[in-house]
Formats: sequence, C-alpha cells, structure tokens
Amino acid sequence: MDRLLIWFWHRFRPTEGWLLFGLTVLILWLSANAVATAGWVPDFRPIWTTFWVTLVVTYLLIWRSHIRPSIHIFLLVCFIISAAIFGSLGIEFGAIFSGWAEFSQQLEFGLTTFWAKLLGWVQTIANGQSSNETAVFALGLALLVGCSVAITIWQVYRKSRPVPVIFTLLFLLGLNSYFSGSQSANILLVILFGIVYLVMWEQFNRETYWGKNQIDYSDDMLMTTTLVSAGITFVLLFGSIFLPSVPYSDIARRFQQSAVVQAFETRFEQLFAGVNTAASRPGPNGAAVAGDAQSPVGILPRQYLLGNPPELAETPVFAAEVSFSQPPAGPLHWRASSFDIYTGRGWRRSTATEVLEIGTQEQLPSLVPISNAAGQIEIEQTVRWASDGRFANLVTIGLPTTFSQPVRSHLRPNNDLSRVSNPSQFSAPGYQATSSLALRNTAGFNQLPISPDQFDDPAFYTHYTALPASVPERVIALAEQVTDEAETPLEQAILLEQFLRQYTYNLDIPPVPDGVDPVDYFLFDLQEGYCDLYASSMVVMARSLGLPARLGIGYLHPQPREDGTYLITQDLGHSWAEIYFPDVGWVEFEPTATFPIEVGADPIAQAQPADGNAAEAPLVPEAIPLPEPEERLVIAPIYYAIAALLLGWMGLGIGRTIQRRNEPKTLEDLFQKLRNFARQIGYPADASQTLAEFSAGLQQFIQGWVERRQLSVDKQTLSQQIGRVIASYERDLYGKTPLPTAEAEREIRSWHLFKRPMRSLIWAKRRQRFVDRLINSQKQTRSQPE
Repeated sequence: MDRLLIWFWHRFRPTEGWLLFGLTVLILWLSANAVATAGWVPDFRPIWTTFWVTLVVTYLLIWRSHIRPSIHIFLLVCFIISAAIFGSLGIEFGAIFSGWAEFSQQLEFGLTTFWAKLLGWVQTIANGQSSNETAVFALGLALLVGCSVAITIWQVYRKSRPVPVIFTLLFLLGLNSYFSGSQSANILLVILFGIVYLVMWEQFNRETYWGKNQIDYSDDMLMTTTLVSAGITFVLLFGSIFLPSVPYSDIARRFQQSAVVQAFETRFEQLFAGVNTAASRPGPNGAAVAGDAQSPVGILPRQYLLGNPPELAETPVFAAEVSFSQPPAGPLHWRASSFDIYTGRGWRRSTATEVLEIGTQEQLPSLVPISNAAGQIEIEQTVRWASDGRFANLVTIGLPTTFSQPVRSHLRPNNDLSRVSNPSQFSAPGYQATSSLALRNTAGFNQLPISPDQFDDPAFYTHYTALPASVPERVIALAEQVTDEAETPLEQAILLEQFLRQYTYNLDIPPVPDGVDPVDYFLFDLQEGYCDLYASSMVVMARSLGLPARLGIGYLHPQPREDGTYLITQDLGHSWAEIYFPDVGWVEFEPTATFPIEVGADPIAQAQPADGNAAEAPLVPEAIPLPEPEERLVIAPIYYAIAALLLGWMGLGIGRTIQRRNEPKTLEDLFQKLRNFARQIGYPADASQTLAEFSAGLQQFIQGWVERRQLSVDKQTLSQQIGRVIASYERDLYGKTPLPTAEAEREIRSWHLFKRPMRSLIWAKRRQRFVDRLINSQKQTRSQPE
C-alpha cells in the first residue's frame, strides 16, 4: 500500500508541488462549504457531488496536457452536468456498492422524481404562478460550483493566473453572503489562505525563472516569504477588530431599494419561492439573520442581539396603534413567525405544506376556530413600517385573522399558521390587521394530561413533541424535577417558566460552541444568556414532558409613547415559548428573566436595571435550585485552522533544517551524493573507473531508460549537471591548481538545480523494480504445476 501511495504521489505530482495544490483544494473547499452551509436549499448533496467530481476530473484533464483544449472543455461540461444531475437524484452513496439491482432501483426512482420536479417547476412558471420547488435551484447552484472549480483549476494550472481567481471567488462569496443572509467564517479563511497562496505562487514563478536562467537563490526564501505573508495577514485580520466599522447601512439600504434589485428579487421570488434567501428569514427587521430556517444544523434566530449593539435601539422597525376587546393578561409579543423543528444545535422552520393567497379582509385559516376557542380576546392593530429595511413577514399581537391587504398564509398541517408574508418582496408602507390572543387563565384549560387522543390528527402532537436523540438526558431529568409537583399541563408550563426566570439575563456571552446542544449549555454550563436560550430551553423541556411546544419570534410589546402609539425598535427583537392546549390553542409564555410576564410593565426598564444586573426573583421553591455550573473548554473552529497552519509551518521549518544539514559543503560531498545516487538507481559502478568514465557511464545509464514524458526533462537536466560537477571535481583534484573558491562554491550551490531530478529518477527506479518483482512473481505463480 505504501508503494502505491508513493507511486501516486510522484506519478500525479503537479509541477508546482503538492503544497500549492493542497492550498488550491482548501480554498475551493472553503468556498463550496460557504455555499453549502448558507442554507439556500435543504439538500446540498448536489453541491458536494459536483465539487469533488469536477475537482478530480479537471485535474486529470489538465495533467493530460496533450489533449486539445476544445476536447477539455467538452469533457468538463459533460462531467459537470452529469455530476450535478446525479447529486440531485438523492441516491445514497452506499447504494453504489450494494449491487446493481438496488442501485438501479434507486437510480430509476431518482430520475423519475427529478424529472417530475423539473416538469412541475416548468409548468408552474409557464402558468405565471410561484413555485416552491427547490430541486431546480439546487441543480443550478451545483452547476455554478462545478464551473467555478473547473475554471479555477484551469486558470491556475493551465494559465498561471491565480490572482483573478482569488478575487472572483471572494466576489462570489460576498454575493452568496448578502443574498443568503449567512455570516460564515469561510470568507475569512479564504482571505487568510488566499494571501499566503498568492505569495507562494509568486515565489514559485520566481524560482522557475531563476532556475531557467541559472540564477542562484536561497532555498529558505519560500519559507521566509510564506511566514512573513502569514504574519502580515494575521496582523491585518486581528487589527481590523479594533478599527471603527464602516457605516454601510445607508449604502445597503439604497442598494436594496433600487428598482433593479427589487425587480430581480421579485422575479426570483416567483421562480424559486421555496429557496431561502435573506429576505425570507427572521431577523432584526423580520427578514434576515445568519443561518436559515431550512439549515440542517439550525439557528438561534435572535443572535444578532448579542453584544447589545447601540444602533439596534436607535433603528426603528415599525410604529403601531393597538386596541383590545378587553384588557389582556399575560405577556404581549409582536409575532412574526415560529420555528417548529429543534435540531439539537438550533431551530429551523419546516417547509409550509400549503401557501394560500389571502385577499383583503378575508379570514385566515386557523388551527382552532376563534369562535370555539376559550379565553380568546380580539386585537386590532395598525402598523406603519419604517423606511429602512426589507420586511418579509407581517407582525401582529397573537395570531392574525384578517389583513387590510392581500397576504400569503404559510400553513403547516391542520391549518397551523407558521407565518404571514407579503405577496411581493417589499411591503406596503403599512397595514391594518385583526388578531386573537389566548389568555393565560384557568377557565378554559383542560385539567387532563395532554395526549395524542385529544387531537384529530395525532401526527400534530407527535410533530410538536419531537426531540432529537442528541438532547442530553440531564435536560429531560431537570424538566421532570422542576414539574414534579404539577398536577396539570398548565401548572407544568408555569413552573418551567418560573424556574427559567432564575437564570441571569446577559447579552454579552460567548457563542454556543460547535457541536454542543445550546439548551444543555445554557442550563448547566453558561447559566446566563439571552431570549433564544431561555425560550429554547422552555420549549425543549416542555416537549420532554409531552407538551406540544414551539419557538415564537418577533418583538416585545413596549410601553406606549405620549401620543398612545407604540414604537418598536430592533433591540426589542425577542423570542418566547408557545405551548398548545387543545381547548385553547397556542398560549405564549415568557421564560426570559427580567422581561415582564404581566402587561403594563416596561420591558426596557426591566431588561436594563439601573445597577446593570438582571433581577433574579426567587419565583420557585428553594427545593429546585439551579444546577451547579460546569466548565467546558471552548475552541472556535478558526483556531483549529490557525493551529493546523502553524503546525504545518513548524513541520516545514524542521524539514528544511534537516535538509540544510544534509546539503553538501564541499565538492567531495557533492561527488559522494552522486555516487550514492548511482548506487540507488542500480548503476554498476566499478572502483577502477576514472572520474570521467564514471560520469560518462552514469549519464549513458540514465539515458538508456525507457523514455517517459514526465522524466525526459529531469533526465536531460541531471545529465548536464552530472557532467559539469564531476569535471569540476576532477579539475580540483588533479589540476595543476585547485579550482578557484568562487567557482567551487558556485558548483556546490548548484546542488538545488539537480537534487529534485535525482529524487524523481530514484523513485522512478524503485517503481520499476516494484513492477518487475510483481511481474516475476506472477510468472512464477503461473509456471508452478497445479
């Protein structure tokens, strides 16, 4: 196996070396990963299938340089399209090795399904309707990634143009980040490795030029320039943290509101309504946040509040006028959307099973008919949007029933409302809406434990009590401990809410480590945090007790202004828990410490007390204290990359140090290396040979090998160097006067010109011996009698 790896290493070794090739693959992988994790579509297998197939095929075609460029392009296009379509079929990788019967069945099913999706998308668009199908967009995204990989490899290894490639990738990553709303560290890593990559390419080009023109240079130059460029890169990256941020909000707003961008996004929304863009995700303005509802990992939707940026309090989202049919009791929130799937790393929103076009003042479908629901109050509100933002979701207090403009109602099974959006990408200046809110009283609540039997569709109960297997057992045990004395589902919910309000509210916390359950991290390790962690904890703990629950997101309802209206700013962004009771509907709970449970309290005053510390009222019995906090070693992924890079440089430096110690110091040392080389390639040198005879015989032995394209240049270069070095050594030994010191040093320094060809020929000879032994062993096996 090791011989096979060595053969592959030297057989396919790029002229520029494996280090530069590895950096090329790393930069391309980071770029593809940024696209895959942006959450455009739920299934990103087409992207990775196309990426790896295109990478391997393009490199092999470039390595076969004798193929005409037109054939190169034709084959690349065929492979890219084939790989993108194959990845879109959804075939499991293991099916390839499970036999032709199973593989053919999956292939036939995948082709039939993909063709049906494609035809359905074309028919929907042809009828002028909006399509929620994402398979076509995923295919286009895979083709774009494949073309980017192919063009990058071609431009770098065929045209030697790495600079435009790096800048083009950064430009595409910027577009991906803007339109997807993702904030990935991959762009930062591409910048970091891209600078080092460009410096190493420039150094390689210079070494090639110096070698062709017999110009001497130090072998340490590559190591030095790489370390210097990396040092400068780190200084710039970490120094940028302390530089003042550029006020780009005005530029971004003008760009978003330009006629061309609005027309493009409106058309894009029609063609690919199911694709998750920045405008379709919850965020400070009800639109954008890092990560996506369809992301397989999940998000914490209000994480933009971390650090409490001062501009959030100054940026208005909307103003509102509100009237209630009767005084409300309980927490009030402006609801924008809800998340129903907990992944163990965050939240995502399941795809709506039905999107209805609702006309003006037309009743929205409801899971629980308002006329039959107990404890509901009716609310009328008038909302006027601020002028600086995109608003995908319409907000109401409680669940909306009618709007003064056409809207889209996104429904889950059983008419369960997920969110209400605008028919177009940008909202009107304002709207009026009526909504209903379930009150937190005990009159209409069923005292029996909640079970699937109380639902017309038991799948609804199963969906909203589902938890991933990765949720730690201690989270479930804590929920049971907190609600041990509860007799009804409502009492369980209230005890969970009160228990969580003991934790400290804090916006200045470290991010949840990768691979860690945020609920477990909040409850047992961090023990302080913001609304996402409180609400997520209550929903997960409620589900573990069999209570249907989900995460609601939107804004806190503030205190009225002097004119009786309400101004909602970005810092009021909030998330809370919603628990479903069969006789009542979705009921809101406020587990976040310092935020009001009762209507009329000032959320800003409670969230930011004068002493700067969050209030911690003992709302639950002392028999249920907070768990003891645990320390967890947290290392960000970027530090793993930096550590790996530094270790690689250290290893490279150690290798260079060992190599320098083994380099020849005199002409005699250089001659001994040539004799060692002759011995390794099997040249039958005779001790009686003169230096000239040894030189001529060695050169003839090298040239007598079977001609191979990749060794011809090495053989020619090595033959010339052997003749010149041995002639200089002979002059130094037997000449009337010793070889001049300057000339001797020049010959010694020329070692770097032919040490690489020597190694190539040594490995070629070893491969030849390996093949010969393999052939001989096969002949012996065949010649043995049976």
